[in-house]
Amino acid sequence: MIAPWKILFESNPCLPLKETYRALEGHMAGGRIAFDGQETLYLASGDYHWDGMYAPAALAQDEAADYGKVIAINVFSGNAEQVSRGHRNTQGIAIDNSGSIWVTEQGVRGGDELNLIKKGENYGWPDASLGTK
Repeated sequence: MIAPWKILFESNPCLPLKETYRALEGHMAGGRIAFDGQETLYLASGDYHWDGMYAPAALAQDEAADYGKVIAINVFSGNAEQVSRGHRNTQGIAIDNSGSIWVTEQGVRGGDELNLIKKGENYGWPDASLGTK
């Protein structure tokens, strides 16, 4: 018999359906995962278009929200911590041979990004430019 799934991490808060634009924007979820080969999964979480334009708040800048973040999850304990914030729509995550974490993001107006992730850093979305500078 196959063992049941074990939930390691649940993003918070649970997002309500939006009253304007699209109720739920799963195409802005990101949600890529990389494993370091030892004990940590890295989750690149998108902001679901909760950016202050298509929704009332910019969750990528809200430290209490898990959206628009890179999150480290210990596979043994389930403990999780936010590594970085300010991400829009993460479309890729990789760990190179030196252990560095790289994330690609779909940007607005052609502003796609490749970011070397540093613990505690803010990558700016949506405060930096909204793709207009």
